[in-house]
Amino acid sequence: PPPPPPPSPYNILLVMKGIGYSSSCASPFATWIEGTDPCSWSGITCNSSSSSSSANDNNSSNNNNYATGADSVIAIDLSNRCLTGTLPATTMSFFTFLQALDLHGNQLSGSLPAAFSTLTALTLLDLGSNAFSGSLP
Repeated sequence: PPPPPPPSPYNILLVMKGIGYSSSCASPFATWIEGTDPCSWSGITCNSSSSSSSANDNNSSNNNNYATGADSVIAIDLSNRCLTGTLPATTMSFFTFLQALDLHGNQLSGSLPAAFSTLTALTLLDLGSNAFSGSLP
């Protein structure tokens, strides 16, 4: 059988939802609900021409649209969300159109995934006030 298709950016965003956060804060991912349009999630900005039309329709054909819409995620702003732990190693390489990534003001640590080097459209990167180690890939 052929290999499975690569995960969609929509599914990768759901993986990012697994990043830890301080119990003293509200969930930074409260609006990240599976089956809804990721372009409507807090901290996610999409190219407006690619967002799916209905964030509340949960039928499977629209879930495919969500995956397409997530292909045009252009900004992720998870700044000051009490995030803890490390970034998932493979998540960033799927966001080929990502222009801005703001993770400042959290408690993230560890080295940055090598996949950061694939973010060729990135024009804003703010990782300040975290505990990352190592160099930028």
